[in-house]
Amino acid sequence: MEKSYNDRLFSGHGLRSWLHSSRFLWLKKILKIYAVNYTSIIELGCYDGKSINYLPYPPKQYTGYDANWEKGLDVFKEIWKNKYFYQVYSCSSIDEFNPTKEIFDLAICMETLEHVPRKDIPIYLNKLANSCNLYTIITVPNEIGILFFFKHIFKLFLHYFLPSKRLKPY
Repeated sequence: MEKSYNDRLFSGHGLRSWLHSSRFLWLKKILKIYAVNYTSIIELGCYDGKSINYLPYPPKQYTGYDANWEKGLDVFKEIWKNKYFYQVYSCSSIDEFNPTKEIFDLAICMETLEHVPRKDIPIYLNKLANSCNLYTIITVPNEIGILFFFKHIFKLFLHYFLPSKRLKPY
């Protein structure tokens, strides 16, 4: 049986788990340091809503958008089924990212923009900014040095030697 996205990235105590968990720990730390006050959150690239678990306190309202790779939105709906004001929407193109007319206190987009076609990034950012009135937190992978080198070599290996695992171009 193939491991789920969360199992691959977050299970165990290895370097990979630590690296992927660190972005959520960073989010929690930043929100506490700056005493960010929010009641409503919009998140682009929410997957299963893992970021909610790392917030200093739960929002009253949460709206997430995700491409639903590996059925992350189904996982979200199961985890948060008792939270009526927590909604998620499938979004795999700019046309599907239509935040409601409501304005949110906090916008989050972590490790997502690298999966978006470059020409659409300004449109996504504009829509996200227009849906938020207080705070916006955006992160992108910062892979430099030896980590970047090994990841690049690994991707080349997958692309050329394992055709069934070819990576999708941006």
